[in-house]
Amino acid sequence: MHRVIYIDVLFCVNFIIDFLLLLSVKKYLSLKSRYRRMVLGAAVGAVSSFVIFLPPLNEMISLVIRLVTAAAVVFAAFFPTEKKLFVKAAAAYFLITFCFCGASIAFLMLLSPPIAIRNGAVYIDISPLMLVGIIFACYLVIRIICRVTGRSMPRREICKITIDNNGKSASLIAKADTGNTLREPFSGSPVVVAEHDKLNDVLPREIEEYIIYTAQAQFAKASVLNEAKKGSDILLEDTYMSCIRLIPYNSVGGNGLLPAFKPTSLKISVNGKIIEADAYIAVTERRLSETFSALIPLELISE
Repeated sequence: MHRVIYIDVLFCVNFIIDFLLLLSVKKYLSLKSRYRRMVLGAAVGAVSSFVIFLPPLNEMISLVIRLVTAAAVVFAAFFPTEKKLFVKAAAAYFLITFCFCGASIAFLMLLSPPIAIRNGAVYIDISPLMLVGIIFACYLVIRIICRVTGRSMPRREICKITIDNNGKSASLIAKADTGNTLREPFSGSPVVVAEHDKLNDVLPREIEEYIIYTAQAQFAKASVLNEAKKGSDILLEDTYMSCIRLIPYNSVGGNGLLPAFKPTSLKISVNGKIIEADAYIAVTERRLSETFSALIPLELISE
């Protein structure tokens, strides 16, 4: 007996499933991704389900197709990203897919609808309303599993900070990091490190001018800075130092100075609470991560 497979139903069902899988991956790893990119990834996954119309394929070929398809789905949804994070996203996609399949089997065993499987693609002969209900039920199961097993970063470590300065504000996703022990040398105040391009609206003019000045002079290390200052002490001290601070840092990648400023206010939103913090904002040209744009000392959110 031949089974009739409707291509529009096949596409829509797999599109919804892949979108929810990608949404789960995004939540699980706290990834930054626009929804239109996730729609693209889901569309790639939905189109790949058309292999069900091909003649039966060798198991090895079918496995390779599934692996390539999964990589393409993750690539379309989350690229560009760091190589390590891409591998994590792909692994999470497979893990959550397995969880979804297990949850789906549990629900389908209760309903026993006709199912067609070929070349790794699945077509379920069930009413659209019932299918949507099962998909969302599976999605809830996945979210519960993600919540129970935990995420790559504890929720307490990921927060949102709002920086207000001179009547303007900027909001960033931040990570509370025990490794951030930076202090402003004179006051001893803690220091938040934030990406330069995320602070355009709140940066003091002096910070921008200092960054341009140092970039043109090409001194990234303190020793070079001291030599360059010999002929321009007045410029740096009178124009910049009265408005900004230089924060010395040491890291695996080297050491140097980060320009910093004291914002009008700094608010940290974590676990539904708003914490007003007293800290300096240090500006870095380096990309911190795909998942956050600032590093805050853990002490700022410790109770």
